[in-house]
Amino acid sequence: MSAGTARLFDHPAAANPPGVARVAVLVAGENLQTRTLLASILTAFGVGAVLRAFSGANALELFQQMRRCPEQVGISGLDLVIADWEMTQIDGAALLRWIRRHPDSPDRFLPFIAMGTSPSEDQVRAARDLGASQFIARPFSIEILCEHLDSLIRDTRDYVQIHDYFGPDRRNRDVPVAVNQRSDDIGDRLGVRHLFAPKRLAAKLGGRFEPDPEHLAEARKKLDVWQDEFVATVEKYLARAELRFAEIESSHDAAARHKGLADLNSISHHLYGHGGSFGFPLVITVSQSLHQLTGRKHEVDTDYLELVRAHLDTLQAVLKVGLHSDGGKVGRKLVHELYRANRKFARRSADRRVAGSG
Repeated sequence: MSAGTARLFDHPAAANPPGVARVAVLVAGENLQTRTLLASILTAFGVGAVLRAFSGANALELFQQMRRCPEQVGISGLDLVIADWEMTQIDGAALLRWIRRHPDSPDRFLPFIAMGTSPSEDQVRAARDLGASQFIARPFSIEILCEHLDSLIRDTRDYVQIHDYFGPDRRNRDVPVAVNQRSDDIGDRLGVRHLFAPKRLAAKLGGRFEPDPEHLAEARKKLDVWQDEFVATVEKYLARAELRFAEIESSHDAAARHKGLADLNSISHHLYGHGGSFGFPLVITVSQSLHQLTGRKHEVDTDYLELVRAHLDTLQAVLKVGLHSDGGKVGRKLVHELYRANRKFARRSADRRVAGSG
């Protein structure tokens, strides 16, 4: 076993219900905090074995190890995969495609939950069209995660094979269509094959996902601690950003100002990365805008400094309104005001360039 695959398991206490304790889940993602959190929540639910892969490539390595030497991995099969959709090199799409289509796949029917931060409709549609069972958006609550798991277990859809698609029937509702482009005749070029999918996960859990109340309370506690740590991380980076901005404002040396802006650019990049890893859209939006602003060459004048100040004030306000979802009306208003300030600055910069060229 490679060094990267060591210590992959989280084992719950022996007192957990035997059905849950028989379940094996693979969590794949490149961010350590995200996969650690999800693994700890699943363990709190009582899941018997949680494997953690630090990349899509590492996940494929684990699948191959389970096939060749299951004793090294500790299990011979999985009941569920939860994978980050946005990974480098081998992303969630490539991993799912391999599971559904590759001849070496250990289980083409393996339930697959994709996960992403504020996923777009195109991402969700792409996951569905590759055969994903579910798509969970970060940030998620314990209740939302339970709802997805319960819905997955109670899913009665057939698996279908049609053209290059293999996976759960994408028609999950009986809705009339104007033109039916499907045919159940496998000899027809539009023929669709309905395949019986073994419901191993549902069988192990008795057809429902109903964690013990004590396990739910433990999972909520873990999520709360994780969120508190994220807030502390944002506060730490913001304190550094405020210090750098004060140095920029007080300095009259161009080189020192540009050095301070480079530091702000790095800080905003870290904030963007943490926001994406932990799944907080407001932090992502504002820090990305600040990263773009400080990464471009602008005259460091009053207008520019006011716009940088507006970004820092918005991040401070985000901490006050809360980090969940988009912050509701208050969060959307904050982002709207920031975008308006960006547009105002862009117009002034354009006007100065035109005046200068004249």
